[in-house]
Amino acid sequence: QLRIAAASHQAMAMVSINPEFDDLMHEMEQAELAVASQPPCLGYPMNCHDLEPSGRARAMWTRNFVPNNCGDPFDVVEKPWRCHTLQLERCLLDRLMAPWGGCEDNCWGYTNTGGTEGVMRGVVEGYSRLRARGFSQVTIVYSTAAHYCVAKAAALLAPNTEKMLVQVGLDNAMDLSDLDSLLHRALERADAVLVVCTLGTTFFGGCDDIFGVQRLLAEHGYTPGQASYLHVDAALHGGFWNDSTCTPRYEIGIDFDSISISGHKWFGGFIAGAVLITKIGEVAQLDHERVEYVGMVDKFITGSRDGSCVAAWLVRLVQFDWRAELERCLENAAFLVSELESAGIA
Repeated sequence: QLRIAAASHQAMAMVSINPEFDDLMHEMEQAELAVASQPPCLGYPMNCHDLEPSGRARAMWTRNFVPNNCGDPFDVVEKPWRCHTLQLERCLLDRLMAPWGGCEDNCWGYTNTGGTEGVMRGVVEGYSRLRARGFSQVTIVYSTAAHYCVAKAAALLAPNTEKMLVQVGLDNAMDLSDLDSLLHRALERADAVLVVCTLGTTFFGGCDDIFGVQRLLAEHGYTPGQASYLHVDAALHGGFWNDSTCTPRYEIGIDFDSISISGHKWFGGFIAGAVLITKIGEVAQLDHERVEYVGMVDKFITGSRDGSCVAAWLVRLVQFDWRAELERCLENAAFLVSELESAGIA
């Protein structure tokens, strides 16, 4: 502890290294001050509420601890390096799984760079599982209001696969009648379907009806868990979905197969995401080769992963009563709507 304290003090006291370093630090500090002096940003989904208390977690770099979480947080094999937060990551993922009915027996996941990587990992898992089950003609389905990363993931990971875009209604959610028509046409050429549903479209907060989507898949012969796979892009809404009293309850492994959540949008204070994938329906063909020199089986999009984000996310989880935070946000939103209406803006 004394060595850690001394190293921390030394790092904080090291204000000058060379002129170029000093100039760069000054430039960054001025840019930070310029942003901080501006009025708060409205509309962009990034929580900046009361970040100061969690700064202690983000300051771990000043203690010469730069954690690299290269590896599986659920793998108990000792790593060949000590500078990681994999045990904390396992704890974090257990907390994130639980509201969706997930546990270590039926679910797996990892933290990543953000929502885009989470969607990519979900698409990879779905496409790989469907192909491993013997389906050769997989169609990828998502809405016209889906995040741009969904189309990017589909193009990068399954470039020769047909993509179908579902129109959305006034609520910005998938129009189930249009999905019904698309699935009917898909029967002519697709023997399996990979669907990406959205809980919270970027501009209008539209939420696809996952129960309705699964019902239509079953009606058209794309049996969930067999001839279909459903990933949920819940970048923002996934953070508060299960704290709301107004949202349907979806369960991983039953109503959907995988889900991606952004950390910076609802929780705030860091840039990261998480993807959770059901173990139900796993196929042996997806077994990956063990990489001995890093002591892991590679099941990830990225290799090295920032372990400091894990600590920051876990700290934020315990910092607030998040149901109370949701109520506070809803009250603020209602107040904003009232003020805009009073000002003649509707």
